Amino acid sequence: MGVLLFGLNVALPALIAKNDGRGFGDSAAAIFALGTLPLILLIGSVSHFGFIAVPVSLPYILFTVGFCLLTLAYALFRGHLNMVGANLLQLIAGTVVSMAAAYLASSVEHLLLMIGLGMTLISGVAFLQRNRGIRPARISWGDTAALLKFGSVRVPGLLFQFFLLAGAPLLALSYLSLTDQAFLNAGISLVRSFLMVVGPLGIVLLPRVSSSMAGGGDHRLKANLSLLVKATLYYAAVIGLGLSSLSEEILVLWLGNVTQAGAAASEILLLSVPFFVLSVVLRSPIDGGSGRGYNSVIYGVGVAAMICVFFFAIRVELNPLSASAWAFFGGHIVSGVASLIIGEKLFRLKSLTGKYVLSLVIALVSVTILLALNPLTGVWKLFLSFGSIVTLCLVHFSVSKEQWTVALREVLRKQPSESN
Repeated sequence: MGVLLFGLNVALPALIAKNDGRGFGDSAAAIFALGTLPLILLIGSVSHFGFIAVPVSLPYILFTVGFCLLTLAYALFRGHLNMVGANLLQLIAGTVVSMAAAYLASSVEHLLLMIGLGMTLISGVAFLQRNRGIRPARISWGDTAALLKFGSVRVPGLLFQFFLLAGAPLLALSYLSLTDQAFLNAGISLVRSFLMVVGPLGIVLLPRVSSSMAGGGDHRLKANLSLLVKATLYYAAVIGLGLSSLSEEILVLWLGNVTQAGAAASEILLLSVPFFVLSVVLRSPIDGGSGRGYNSVIYGVGVAAMICVFFFAIRVELNPLSASAWAFFGGHIVSGVASLIIGEKLFRLKSLTGKYVLSLVIALVSVTILLALNPLTGVWKLFLSFGSIVTLCLVHFSVSKEQWTVALREVLRKQPSESN
């Protein structure tokens, strides 16, 4: 969707938050009408000439138009910092419409037609209401060029983000059996599950970072971002290490069975959790803090590292399943470290102090010892070990006297009172 929208899903919330009152919404509507819609129709037309295996019919086209318009309207609400309206729109146009269509539809084409029509109508009305109509007089070349420039440099990053998640299975497709593919995808799904926790942060952070940078409140922003980076890296590293050690038990509970190679691959995949989470958390601040497409470079380098690691592992005759896991791990290490480096330089965060790194090392060693001392096996080991790790994280956050945890608790205590 981000590619079809020319990056408007990132550009619109960032630029509206920085420049409230200008006609970015109207210019985005013009880009959608003159760029996105013709591109979708072109793809549908080309598919009928045999370039795509399955011709794209009207239901598929309408579904894509509806989803793009929903994404655009959602971005508009984000830019105005109206997250209640944005989430309500997504709930109604995305979830309720889809559930109703699934109940009423008699075929896949009928289903897509109903969903596409519902999303198009509801998202169109929501966009017009939030933007207070479409006024051609407010459409300017300057705003349109700013949206296209801001979004276009991020389009490669949107593609690279997809490949960082799906690249390992795609690279190994011709090397793996169906069983190994299932175990690889299961391990990646466990890593992706962390998006449920950190994904909403990016939705909120992008417009807020842009607004804060424009309003001159960057000192407080940098302090809070530094705390966010420290908390994310610390607790994600601890939980990721614990899940990695318990990967076999997790897959047995989830899938009912697991091979030794599958468990070993998931163990490697779950070690990438802190780097995966770190890059997700910093993605929106980096987008909002600079007009340059830093994330395209970050994720491009990560993809290059993933490809290099995979083919090197295959060349030294490593098991293809392990090669895929190491490729995923290598790609996310590079993207996570690159995100941290650019985030540190862009906002001058100075997050990785000596005391912080020492505390993190002690925490990881403690978790390793705790897991090694657990005498249980199977499901009981999983629940006891994971429960102990979560409890330790909560206790650390609640009672630790480290400067960053004290500051983080103070920030979180102030937040409710400020919102009231």
